[in-house]
Amino acid sequence: MKNIDEIIYTKSLSDGEYQFIHSIGLCLLFRDTNSLFLLDEPETHFNPDWRSNFISTLKDCLLQDYSKGLDNRRDLLITSHSPFIISDCQPENVIIFDKEKNKVVHKTAKEKGIRTFGTSVNIITEEIFGKSASISKLSLDVIEKIKKMPLTTLDEIKKAKEETRVLGESVEKVLLFRELILKENKINKAND
Repeated sequence: MKNIDEIIYTKSLSDGEYQFIHSIGLCLLFRDTNSLFLLDEPETHFNPDWRSNFISTLKDCLLQDYSKGLDNRRDLLITSHSPFIISDCQPENVIIFDKEKNKVVHKTAKEKGIRTFGTSVNIITEEIFGKSASISKLSLDVIEKIKKMPLTTLDEIKKAKEETRVLGESVEKVLLFRELILKENKINKAND
């Protein structure tokens, strides 16, 4: 067990640890006051686990001790690009900003018909941020290169399958494999 008198210097903390202590610390410090909390991308330096738990942790730290007779109002405004944060928010509380014809417009997720609370981060990423691929561009480029390979013989399909070995597991890889198997089956039927 660590000595509780040990001093921890902020310079020894990671950016994520510092950001976490800063955000949660401020909320704990002012939770028994009438406050408006403005958090600008507080999860920027967090790992995925911390991002997925941030709203729950924030909610827990802002709970009031009603035994003290407190009934303060606290409002919270968070800006974020994290689908983990959005997945913990009700759609009427998620405001989406878009650029349309050189002006910024905004609607709630509810107004746009997007259900956010409890929705998978992949679906939120697609519906709110317009990103349908679940992998990065470099990996997508490898998949596109494989798709452009000549795939008219069984040897070419075998070579294409070998090229996929550099890829980890993803929906995109599964769809590519499906396409390769369909072409392989078509060639096999033609050869029968």
